Amino acid sequence: MFIESIHSVINAHPWLLLVTFFVLVAVIVVVSLFCRASRKKEIEKFAGRYGWKFSVDYKTPEELFKQTGFSFFNKEENRCAENFVTGMENSYSKVIYFDYSYETYDGSRENESERYYRYFFSCALVTLNEGELPSFRLEPETILTRMAEKTAGLQDIDFDDFPDFSDNYRLEGEDEELVRKFFNRTVLESFERQKGLDVYAKGRQMLVVKQRVGTIRIYPFLENVRDIASTLGAEIKKFRP
Repeated sequence: MFIESIHSVINAHPWLLLVTFFVLVAVIVVVSLFCRASRKKEIEKFAGRYGWKFSVDYKTPEELFKQTGFSFFNKEENRCAENFVTGMENSYSKVIYFDYSYETYDGSRENESERYYRYFFSCALVTLNEGELPSFRLEPETILTRMAEKTAGLQDIDFDDFPDFSDNYRLEGEDEELVRKFFNRTVLESFERQKGLDVYAKGRQMLVVKQRVGTIRIYPFLENVRDIASTLGAEIKKFRP
């Protein structure tokens, strides 16, 4: 009876359906803008609490790509980098935190019914004070990456003595021998302690990416990143290619 009544109202006033649609879209937009502004305010407070610097738009995705060469900053569309926290330094490295997002499309660009999805990340860009890292990419091992390894020959550098690392991460590098040599016990155990990280590294720079964390989880995320950076910074001083 209730559903029939709704159908009757819509049939009598078809414009109500259109109005309802636009109201829902407006509510979604307002909520999204509110959440974005609230997150910006919380991260600004977080930075001030530790004496770090906050900037909404410290660098654009294009500038980050030009600076690092990491493909992460040059893929997908409508990329956005914001809420930068700078000033985190120790004897091994400098770390910059920021929020990042981009859109992916489902369907062709000419298809009017195409859908898009926005993905959100928490990122930490590390610059080592000295030494250079071998070029490598580390990402969580998934069913899809395992399938790609078997069907498309996707590279995965495994370590027989560290099954936990090899089961949880896919590692690739331009120079496999060099990467294997750098990933000694200390480095492997450091990454074993951290799960779900996506890492790009080359020269003195390393980018650590994670699905966006809540503001109360930013500090623990940065502590994990700085732990890894300190380990790599210490190991790179001893590393002899």
